[in-house]
Amino acid sequence: MQTIQDTLGNEARKEMDKALHDPQFALKPEYRLSETEKAAYLREQFKDAYHSSLSQIPNLPVETMSRLVNKALHGEPLTIVLSEQADGIAKKQQQTILEQLEGFLGVIGIPYEVISDRHTLKKKLEKELGSSNIFAIGNANTNRVIRALKPGIIQKSKAIGFDWKTKMNQKASSGAYIIKHPYNQNRLLLHLFWNDKAMSGNAVEPFAEQMISALGFSDDFYQYYILDKAGHIASGKKTANPLAKFFTE
Repeated sequence: MQTIQDTLGNEARKEMDKALHDPQFALKPEYRLSETEKAAYLREQFKDAYHSSLSQIPNLPVETMSRLVNKALHGEPLTIVLSEQADGIAKKQQQTILEQLEGFLGVIGIPYEVISDRHTLKKKLEKELGSSNIFAIGNANTNRVIRALKPGIIQKSKAIGFDWKTKMNQKASSGAYIIKHPYNQNRLLLHLFWNDKAMSGNAVEPFAEQMISALGFSDDFYQYYILDKAGHIASGKKTANPLAKFFTE
């Protein structure tokens, strides 16, 4: 404070003193960040956080759920593909999961596109979707991008030790897995799935919570996980994140 006074004068000291100590102090509008600037600032903070978290582990697999977020933070395109054949309860559950995912991406500042109809998907499958990271949501039999890429997905799943055919036929189970995009080795595909027509009502909330947790930078790094009918992790494959212990309740 004395340095400010010596350099800029008494009035400048009074202004700085007020800024530091007056609980009612409000920054003048001309000095405030705009909403665009706030979003850009937060995005940079998240970029640093993800980079620091992911880079602390040598040889961390490419097929890691948090990497998809990190790639999108660095400007790679991101597409969410919904199951257009979901109806009734399944459609409501899919919408709940989508809203949770959109809220997460919105906070971080990641742009994305949502595809929910077959015509748009068919038009974009080979070109736009071939260069995009993908979130696919829904049953493997009703999500058209999973059906379209099924042979490649089965092959790519072997790299993470995920027996796709067996896992997709387990009754009353759900979960997620991430693989390299079958069309593009530099992109990732994350499938958030449930095997029955719909999940049990009690499983939707923990499903969404686990999705957000696995996408973050402060939890363990997942390649896949399987949830039981109550939404609890029954099995999975992950790499321990040293930061996780600092974020546990």
